Amino acid sequence: VPYEPGELKAVAYRNGKKLAAETLRTCGEAVALKLSADPFQPDDPKALRFVQVDVVDAKGVCDPLAEPKARFSVAGPGELVAVGKALVIVRRTGEGVLTLTAEADGLKPARYDFGGVIRAGAGLEGLKAASRTLSETLLAWMHPL
Repeated sequence: VPYEPGELKAVAYRNGKKLAAETLRTCGEAVALKLSADPFQPDDPKALRFVQVDVVDAKGVCDPLAEPKARFSVAGPGELVAVGKALVIVRRTGEGVLTLTAEADGLKPARYDFGGVIRAGAGLEGLKAASRTLSETLLAWMHPL
């Protein structure tokens, strides 16, 4: 099948009942960086945090082939531990808001704020709050800093 830009949708069924669906879309021109991290943090407040770095188009579609020369900085009580092709690792070094910023020439920068510490024993309410924080952060990357 020859390549054509557009949308590819796969739907899984079992006994005629839809179980799942996944859609892949062709990426447009890269316009921004996107940072996303798991909002859950282990009991150790200095545990490593893994942050996924993506390049996205105006609709938020990830460009898996983009290779911008990104620059990262950390503000607040933390340190940049490692940077890989699409992954940044940070560690909290104290209390307070930890902010990771990613920049690349020609792309809108991205920022991820690690607010309060969510511990393993936080329970459902803590996880709901973390989920809300992640959702708000993901929405924020779509708007200029």
